[in-house]
Amino acid sequence: MTSHIIRQYRLPAHALSPFWRPFGLLTATAVMTLGVVQPVQALRAVIVLPFALLLPGYAMIAVIFGFQERFDVVPTLALSALLSLFSYMFVGLALNSAAIRLSTVSILAGIDALIALSICAAVLRVKAGLPPSQPGTPVNRADPRKTLWTGAPACLMLVTGLSIVTVVVLLTMTLLPQPAGKPYTQFYLTGPWSKTASVITAPATRSLTVTVGINNHTSAAQTYRITPFINGAQSWKERTIALTSGSRWSGSVSGIIPADGCLDRLRINLGIRGRRGALASLIVWVRAAGSQASCKSTSAADTP
Repeated sequence: MTSHIIRQYRLPAHALSPFWRPFGLLTATAVMTLGVVQPVQALRAVIVLPFALLLPGYAMIAVIFGFQERFDVVPTLALSALLSLFSYMFVGLALNSAAIRLSTVSILAGIDALIALSICAAVLRVKAGLPPSQPGTPVNRADPRKTLWTGAPACLMLVTGLSIVTVVVLLTMTLLPQPAGKPYTQFYLTGPWSKTASVITAPATRSLTVTVGINNHTSAAQTYRITPFINGAQSWKERTIALTSGSRWSGSVSGIIPADGCLDRLRINLGIRGRRGALASLIVWVRAAGSQASCKSTSAADTP
């Protein structure tokens, strides 16, 4: 019976130097780190994903088993991927325990630190004279059949599968629509009023003009109502503004301030025509200038 001899992959002699193996891991880590800042999303995925999936786990394998002269490709890659997933969970728990906010920067820094520490530990293992878990002599084993799951065909299938997954991910990122943010309306003071930080004194005529702005960040055209109230009473004229989706408007509301010398509460409500209630409110505290009249007591609702 003819037997097929299957050999495990053996690294070339120049790759066995104690310098090139750690240097290669550190270089790959630097490429992964720099790839995160790439502005093109598809290019960032191609650069970062393979390294992120394999590097942390392989660095941990180097600590546990040492730098191998030979290794089975498929089991090594599979174990690297599993250990990489574990390393991300471990780094996340460590950052959370240290009260560090989880973000791309913090996770990446933690993974880089873990890889660097693992490489240092693997180098110290070599310096201490600890042998790798597998000796350098090639191991031959007879197998009556050569299948797609062993040797070079297995490596080819793994590379092909990873390539297909990468292409599918890139096509999905490119073709699928980007998630839209939650629609909202922005209502704000404009001009000098946007810097108001204290009580406003109205001119002697007691006529006051307040400038406001509206941004329609909803997906449809809206008709807004701007309704001013003085001390809870609608004494100023209401305005109606029609805005298409994504458009903005700036204008003003104006009216007369009471001449009682009291601190008056101006509340400007923004609503949508046909709907009850206000979307947002702006509060401004004003007082008429030059009034000597005694101030009436204000309600608790009108107290700043």
